Amino acid sequence: MHRLSAKVTRYRQAAQQAADWIESKQAGDGSINPKGGIASVYKTAFALVTAGRLHAAWRLMDHIATHYMTAPGEFHASGESELDKVATFYRNSYILKAALRLGRFDIASPVAIDHHLRYQHRSGGFCGSLKPSGRRRINPIFTCMGGWICLYTSRLDRAVRAGDFLIRLIDCQPEMPERFYFHTDARTGRCITEFPPGTGIVHCADRKRARQQFFYAGAMMGYLADLYRATGDATYLEAARLMFAFEKGMHPRSFSWLSKCKVGWGAALLCASTGDPAHRKMAEKVCDVTFLKSQRSDGSWDEFVFPQRDDGSGHVISALEVTAEFTFELSEIVKALA
Repeated sequence: MHRLSAKVTRYRQAAQQAADWIESKQAGDGSINPKGGIASVYKTAFALVTAGRLHAAWRLMDHIATHYMTAPGEFHASGESELDKVATFYRNSYILKAALRLGRFDIASPVAIDHHLRYQHRSGGFCGSLKPSGRRRINPIFTCMGGWICLYTSRLDRAVRAGDFLIRLIDCQPEMPERFYFHTDARTGRCITEFPPGTGIVHCADRKRARQQFFYAGAMMGYLADLYRATGDATYLEAARLMFAFEKGMHPRSFSWLSKCKVGWGAALLCASTGDPAHRKMAEKVCDVTFLKSQRSDGSWDEFVFPQRDDGSGHVISALEVTAEFTFELSEIVKALA
């Protein structure tokens, strides 16, 4: 019988303690914090599945299907904010991933998946909206989420198109390895390098700031590594390595910033494909510093102000949403490193 290393065992225990906390918040009808709307459930469902809390996940899925599923593949709550609307595709992706893993094919139905894939742009990237106004800019993390849905449902041609889009995004970077621009102009296919003053944090990452949005690189690293596993095409593995090299040069204090989370997930998935000790070391550092050092004694994590401007102002992500994210990422890291 294979035994987990001491480190991986600690990560598994931390994930299970967090899952205990999440499950303790579940009401008799399967709901978890209904006042929080979709923000309270989209990552929570995926966290419960990846942590092995299948009964709780099933009950939460029942609640999502009854109260939030407005059409196949679409999940909404009443009174949604502008932020909720912008995040629709991202949140739908997590619910569908959880449903696929759980075998809830009433939720992740063929019709729902076909609808979801309408968000894919002709370039291969995924947009945040089906409205023309929402298809002007392509987001790489949406592209990773859409690509994973394609892999989960054996739409390999679409998954490859998403991966090829990410490779072009890397190739067209004008300032790599010092700076990485996140978004692409859907019309021109070029990186968006000009933006209003004070909003750099939502448009690019560089090697100077300790606090910024690291998760783009992490998600790309992970998706491209998984696409390599699906296709055997080393082009995707090399692109994942390039994102790892970019992250490796980041500010050393960046691991204390919560948005480093997906870097651990991505590095672990990359390690599963390469066996490279450097990839494992980065995943472990995210676990040790980003996750375990900030975990509260009850298993949860504090709420987090997600910056939308360079001055640090933004919107609050609840303790439930943060805990759900870290639970599934720790669980995924354990899976990959074990």
